[in-house]
Amino acid sequence: MNKTKLRLSLLLLGSIALGSCSRSGGNEFTAEGTITDAAGKTLYLETTDTDEPQLIDSVTLDEKGRFRFRREAHSYPAFYRLRLGESFIPFAADSVTHLTLSASGKDLFSTYKIESGDEANKQIREISQLRTATDKAIEAILTQLNNGTLDRGVALARIDSLSTQLKNTLTSKYIFKDPKGAAAYYALFQSYLGGTYFSIDHPGDDRAFSAVATAYDAFHPNAPYTPLLKQAALRSIAMARARQREANPDTTMTAAPVEVVAFPEIRLRDQKGQMRSLNSESLRATPSSSASPPTLATGRPPSSPSCAPCSPPTPSSSSSKSPKTKTPICGRMLHVLYPGSASKTSTIPQPRPTMPRAYHPFTLSVAPS
Repeated sequence: MNKTKLRLSLLLLGSIALGSCSRSGGNEFTAEGTITDAAGKTLYLETTDTDEPQLIDSVTLDEKGRFRFRREAHSYPAFYRLRLGESFIPFAADSVTHLTLSASGKDLFSTYKIESGDEANKQIREISQLRTATDKAIEAILTQLNNGTLDRGVALARIDSLSTQLKNTLTSKYIFKDPKGAAAYYALFQSYLGGTYFSIDHPGDDRAFSAVATAYDAFHPNAPYTPLLKQAALRSIAMARARQREANPDTTMTAAPVEVVAFPEIRLRDQKGQMRSLNSESLRATPSSSASPPTLATGRPPSSPSCAPCSPPTPSSSSSKSPKTKTPICGRMLHVLYPGSASKTSTIPQPRPTMPRAYHPFTLSVAPS
């Protein structure tokens, strides 16, 4: 009887443990909190993994402004936002995220605080506030420029300084410090005026793209955005190397001129067992006065009259029995047979990688002075 009770107690404890594990949401994340001054309003949960946010859930806030979202999560970080009207709160979540926050409905973004949660979402809040401050400073400069109170050159220099300062802070504090974290990915794609602060064609940004792409390929290979991130990093690296080659050309890699002969080099043994070169034997049998040297692939006809396609045939005496030799191919023939081979070098120019639209740097919408 006691053994039966013991077994039942163990089974009951096991079922309770399994039930608590399933309720804890091993494949779910939780985002909850309180938003004041917003009773009766609708709070939306949207994903931001794509170009356009996608609505996945919503809740009507009660008198105290309480809300709670539980959604499916993954091993890699996914990106979301809580939106109330036109204001929103960005955050990242994976299978272990339990986020608790508070804010005021009057200004959701500026007032939200993370009461409890992981370090990544605290960093995302810091990144968002840094970018917002930079955006406002740039908008002030653009206002002065459009009003005619600021010179265009001065405005561009100030905007470039603000952008560089923001990028230096993001790379040193978030991207290079933990490139596999959600904050690093979030920092890399901060945008303004339809473009991103980090661009794959901007000098120096390839290091940031490479760091995050390498880390995500190693730690989050199953994330749906990792292949696109790797593609952006490879294009950024290719552009950086192209700029380096253009700035510092390697003169040691210049292609050597191509020597064109009438036939390939063939070496055979004669009756005495000695190696003979067919090319040398042919040149030795040709009279020196009429022999033409091998022609370089310059694309211009040689001056020697022995080039049949470039010079009219010369009448030969029937009594002369000069040895028959093949005529070397001149540059004009080579150009006809192999178009494009008459260039100065044989180096094939590499095409410039094209940029995805999402990685263009932002441009100024101001009229030229």
